[in-house]
Amino acid sequence: MTAVMPSAELVHQSIDLESDLQERFSLDHQADLCESYLQNMSGEIPDDKRYVITLIQGDDPIYGDIGKSVECTVFSKAFKRTLSDVYLDYVDYDSASTFIVAIDRNHPKTGRARPAGAIRLINDSPQGLKSIKDMIKDDPSNPWRDEIANLVFSDDEQYSPDLAWKRLCDKAGVVLDPSASVDVATFSVHPAYGRRNRLSGVYVSLYHTCLRLAMAQGKKNLVSIQDLPPLELVQEFGKPFDTFDGLSPRPYGGPYDTLPAYCILDEGMARVRSFQPMIGKLLIEGVGLDEDTYQIKDRLPNLYGNVTVGLESE
Repeated sequence: MTAVMPSAELVHQSIDLESDLQERFSLDHQADLCESYLQNMSGEIPDDKRYVITLIQGDDPIYGDIGKSVECTVFSKAFKRTLSDVYLDYVDYDSASTFIVAIDRNHPKTGRARPAGAIRLINDSPQGLKSIKDMIKDDPSNPWRDEIANLVFSDDEQYSPDLAWKRLCDKAGVVLDPSASVDVATFSVHPAYGRRNRLSGVYVSLYHTCLRLAMAQGKKNLVSIQDLPPLELVQEFGKPFDTFDGLSPRPYGGPYDTLPAYCILDEGMARVRSFQPMIGKLLIEGVGLDEDTYQIKDRLPNLYGNVTVGLESE
């Protein structure tokens, strides 16, 4: 069998994309983008707020790179991949993606703005939700394909991704309709603002905003494939997420173990509140997060405030 070598044109395209991304995602260029973005909010941000939480569409031709820069830079370093590898994994979902971005207005070492962290949420994608699609696809690259086949298919049945998802949910006793779910496709924080095994202020603000947006949209569930350290970390606060019995942690997108997980919002939030009411107020209501951060619920209360999302009555 003869290996098929990539054409010179494809090799050059790959090199050109990597070079382009290195420039687009450089700290200097990201500082320029963040400062331009914040300038459009001139006069709105309180002087005592170092961080701003904002929403940027994945296909925004200018500012979409702010979220992508965190995603690609953090994932490429953590998972030992090129920027272009990470970029190409998600670019087809840009039109259905919203980035929750934490911007540091004044990094102490540079005195300039920079993105600190970002979550990519995929919602109502024509391709489906990426996390679900990747965990059930009938493809050797799917690390859970054989486990799912053994769990919910008989030996004489042909594997079907659609049946796989339905049967996994039936086995777990849950209804996870993709149209009622938000895919937490990526969650990335620059190391300067938090580690994979430590809950930082930026991490909590992003997680809080993720819950806030899902509630504002009337969504019932979060779905994701999560790196184990941050999943285990958030599970310490009342286990807001569930996992599928019979699916093992496996490498996905890199060398580290990951696990498909889901959060039925009403149930997950109830467990967090039951575990410790103050943690619930922090993660869900955002109480205490606004000390140095301009939160989305305060910026846009008509869309994401406590009354709007049903956490308080008028």
